[in-house]
Amino acid sequence: MKPGSIGEPNLAALIGSSIGSITGLIAIGIAPAILDQNPRLMLAHPTIGLICFVVAGAFGWLVGGLLGSQLAQRRRMRKGYIVGGLIGGLIPFAAFVFLGWFLWTH
Repeated sequence: MKPGSIGEPNLAALIGSSIGSITGLIAIGIAPAILDQNPRLMLAHPTIGLICFVVAGAFGWLVGGLLGSQLAQRRRMRKGYIVGGLIGGLIPFAAFVFLGWFLWTH
């Protein structure tokens, strides 16, 4: 297996992009919804949610693809692509949840 290049399509990039973009839609509103105990706040800012959707999808594609190919090459198994994609998709999700918490409390 050869290491992946930036933007190369593979399973990890697809998983990272899917997880990042879907969770990016509601990530900015999760912390305010939990803090105020109001689930409507998850979708209170649709424009910011759409921006997070695009940014998290692109970030998940790039990081998931690079990390997945590196993990698959070192472990020599296909599960490296899946783990790399999960990590690549959850990094922007965690970042946007933290950003939502920070903006809501400060």
